[in-house]
Amino acid sequence: MMATAGNNNNRVVFAWSMYDFANSAFTTLVVTFIYSTYFVKAIAPDVITGTVLWSRAVTITGLTVALLSPILGALADRGGAPKTVPGNRHGDLCCGHHRTVHGVARSDHAGAGLVRHRQHRL
Repeated sequence: MMATAGNNNNRVVFAWSMYDFANSAFTTLVVTFIYSTYFVKAIAPDVITGTVLWSRAVTITGLTVALLSPILGALADRGGAPKTVPGNRHGDLCCGHHRTVHGVARSDHAGAGLVRHRQHRL
């Protein structure tokens, strides 16, 4: 049986839906439970300060996404550009989030990563 254009489009939509479903769950688990616990217990000077800093960083990230998503979505829809690899933009957002968290926790260098921080602590 030959695949029709409609059948192929349904498969693409289904594949993107499954990717989004799996990526959402993974990101939620990692950011909510694993990375936040690591930040509070291993990076921050104490649990209270770590919780406050983590909460501020998540709030700033959430507000930024809430404010910029409609604008960037409209620009993307209007531009008619082809879809890019989903990980590219997601990776930029995650790196920005981690830089924000690190920048709030350590004022010496906002763009530094955890590797640099861990080297100083060892």
